[in-house]
Amino acid sequence: MSTKLDEIIIDLLRRELGNDADLVIALYDAYKARGPRGVKDKLNDLLSKYGIEV
Repeated sequence: MSTKLDEIIIDLLRRELGNDADLVIALYDAYKARGPRGVKDKLNDLLSKYGIEV
């Protein structure tokens, strides 16, 4: 996260989602970096720990 807007978005997510914010922030970062493909790759990475592939 490098911009002020990103910091504001992350603060909002943490306030609204509490403990669940980490997943949403990870997906937000993935989307910013690589678009929908980044989100798919991140979800695949997280779910592969449980033997699930998307």
